[in-house]
Amino acid sequence: MRLDQLEPGMTLYDVHSERAGNTTMRVEGCWMAQVVSVHLSASPPYAMLAWNHNPARKHFVVPKGWKLWPKEWLRQELFGGGRSCAICHGKESAGHGATCRHPRAIRAREKAAKAAMRGAS
Repeated sequence: MRLDQLEPGMTLYDVHSERAGNTTMRVEGCWMAQVVSVHLSASPPYAMLAWNHNPARKHFVVPKGWKLWPKEWLRQELFGGGRSCAICHGKESAGHGATCRHPRAIRAREKAAKAAMRGAS
């Protein structure tokens, strides 16, 4: 992702592996970075990004690994939790919430609506 692709108000996601408490086991963490402003005409160009609801900081490049959307299912709990969506917090076994904004959830709802239309005719 490049600075010229950013727009104020966008949310970027930082997903990475982290230690689960005081263990050697790993879980996936997901943090949000809000794009506050983009200054492409400055020399050098930069963007003000607020990571994890902290005050905005100046970034001259978008940090590697920050994406528009996180993976569909993240392992955020160790025991018995299963995987969940970082956007709607729905469990993988139950599926996404009805209003989840994750692109894969939206595509799944559109696909189901098309199948329902074909089945009704």
